[in-house]
Amino acid sequence: MTRVLISEFESIVGLGLCDLLIDRGCEVLTNRRSLTAELIDDLRPDALIVDMDDRAASAAAEQLIGRFPGIPIVQCSSANPVMRVFPAYRFGKSIDLPLSAESLVSAVKGT
Repeated sequence: MTRVLISEFESIVGLGLCDLLIDRGCEVLTNRRSLTAELIDDLRPDALIVDMDDRAASAAAEQLIGRFPGIPIVQCSSANPVMRVFPAYRFGKSIDLPLSAESLVSAVKGT
């Protein structure tokens, strides 16, 4: 089961992400703390989703890429149907894609 850490989103968006991922067989970990290396070490997620519209969360996630190269990071916008994916072991290279249920699940599962 893929363990996905979701940083804080607006309530409705966050609930929708959680429901979608749970329905697709993921274990969802929610975060009420700041996004740090210690949090990643504590929770050991397989993937990370952050709010692209939250500049602080996006910047914190991008700083973790070098320390956790095996964890895909997905930045989603709650305002626009887009996502930026930092695939595992791509060392900071990202791909911008349209946001859909299928593309999000594929990105977090690395398929």
